[in-house]
Amino acid sequence: MKKKLLKLSIPLLILASVFSFCKKPETKIPFPIEISFTEYSLPEISCEWKNLPYDERVIIINNSVELEKYISCTDNSLTDIDFSIQSILLVSGKTNSGITKKVATDLQQLSFAIYELNIEIITNDIPVIEEWSIALLVEKINEMATVELNINFQEEVVNYPRDIPFEEYSLSEISCEWKNLPYDERVIIINNSVELDNYINCAKSNYPEIDFSKQSLILVSGKTDSGIEEIAKSFVQLSKNNFKLDLEIQFNATDAEEWHIALITRKISNDNQIELIITDKGSIYPIDVPSSEYSLIETDCEWFKINTSGPAFSALLIINNNSELENYINCAESNYPEIDFSTQTLLLAYGLRTQVIYPFFQNLQKISSHIYKMHVYLERTVMQTYTEWYVPIVIDKIDESYQIDLIITSY
Repeated sequence: MKKKLLKLSIPLLILASVFSFCKKPETKIPFPIEISFTEYSLPEISCEWKNLPYDERVIIINNSVELEKYISCTDNSLTDIDFSIQSILLVSGKTNSGITKKVATDLQQLSFAIYELNIEIITNDIPVIEEWSIALLVEKINEMATVELNINFQEEVVNYPRDIPFEEYSLSEISCEWKNLPYDERVIIINNSVELDNYINCAKSNYPEIDFSKQSLILVSGKTDSGIEEIAKSFVQLSKNNFKLDLEIQFNATDAEEWHIALITRKISNDNQIELIITDKGSIYPIDVPSSEYSLIETDCEWFKINTSGPAFSALLIINNNSELENYINCAESNYPEIDFSTQTLLLAYGLRTQVIYPFFQNLQKISSHIYKMHVYLERTVMQTYTEWYVPIVIDKIDESYQIDLIITSY
């Protein structure tokens, strides 16, 4: 009996050795594996994200029905995705400050069902709550998989001082006007529509909208002893919470006026400090304007068609072509003296007085970029009769947008 058992065991041992030799070794996957991805962006004009949870959680999207829960489009410009081989990873969140940059740095597969997504977000010092989102297109990932999220928040490295961009906020083309301006050369930071309503009055239309979630309005007003030609502006950030607003005022020779500036800029907290520096750049005005007399004395022409509005009437015309000039000149036979209207303008001061007078041109001065003063002297006589008078001069070309103030002195 023992001999039979021994004979049977030997073949079994040989067979076991053969099976052991033929068995293949297990293939191990070398986790972690770097997973490639591309950023998935929406057409800016026609599509936008919606219903984002902003909870810093990774959502795995594996079909169009799921994707439509988070995207709203006004047309069919959205690119098709082959969800049979691809997935979208969608993550969203919020920050308590502005965002300079957000980027997915890498995606790794840690095991068969666990992934790790790393995101870097660089924040700045703008005091806003900013929503953010990142969508990645990757090779197919099972919706039952877990994608762990690591967010590396970093503050933007800023070299102070730095220029802060801004744009002018104007009411000039709508039926609105400023009100309640203090004119005290103090900086007012406006961060909501309720505050802005205190300074704007509109008759019909609404004032231009400002996105106060991301922007602030800086308002400054004051008074001067003379007119203002130009206000040059610069806005600089000195540190995280300190700013400087430089105003360089170029004056002209017009009358005293009230002034204001309104600038839209990035969000600024009401607790931030804005130092206001106003520099008087003086004035280059008044400027004497070269001119030449335009005379009809040696011709058979005369001025006519004067429009009067009373016994002591005066007016001034800006004439820039022959058709206009012919409305005021009458010639018997000869032509009136030519003017090169391509480079020149005729200023015609005229009027009516109750005494015989002799008119004389004194001077023409430019008192601002678009305002002139023309001084005319009228010498009176004792004779009491209505007298028309004309003072025509030729100057370098200007158009009808210029303002010419006529100053008359009589003795």
